[in-house]
Amino acid sequence: MPAALPATEEPSLLVITWEVTEHVRAQEALNAGKTRLAAAETRFRQKAVELELIYRSVPVGLAILDPSLRYLRINQQLADIHGLSVQAHIGKTIWEVVPNIADQLASKR
Repeated sequence: MPAALPATEEPSLLVITWEVTEHVRAQEALNAGKTRLAAAETRFRQKAVELELIYRSVPVGLAILDPSLRYLRINQQLADIHGLSVQAHIGKTIWEVVPNIADQLASKR
């Protein structure tokens, strides 16, 4: 039960307003950004799956090397050509893996 006003006080009204337009626009922009991010993540995952399928299925050797010509990634076909496992390549330079052709490969980059 609400408290009764003392007999000597007049009832009053307090109105508080808050402009929320900018806040609502910021929230909408944030939500739109989250939606775009989720779509980009989905596209990234799809491209990663496609790349993995290419690495596993092409009948040629493929590798990704860093600027120091260290193996970052290699497919099984190229690993088989070199006579080493995929894991044995990772982090090694071309001079460590294929020393007989490393200089020739390095000159083509």
